[in-house]
Amino acid sequence: MKALIKKIMVCLYRVLNRILPKSEWLVVFSSGNGKNTGGNPGAIFRYAVQCPDAAKYRFVWFLTDELLRTGHKAAATLKKNGAKVVIITLA
Repeated sequence: MKALIKKIMVCLYRVLNRILPKSEWLVVFSSGNGKNTGGNPGAIFRYAVQCPDAAKYRFVWFLTDELLRTGHKAAATLKKNGAKVVIITLA
């Protein structure tokens, strides 16, 4: 069953990768299935927003709604950052 799901996901990814538009100025982050903003994605994000070219990019974080509702410090920091940050909540 897992192998079948994996094959379906790979096929779906390949189809969507050809159909959906791409942007070289879009950076998408997720860490811990949206349950935190730490680890390597968090470190890369914190470094990227301090770069001189950060204004060119649009940063997107996938976070759980629970993380935002609890007023998690890292989620609040993402909102206050001067870079273009979009937060998308996961159910």
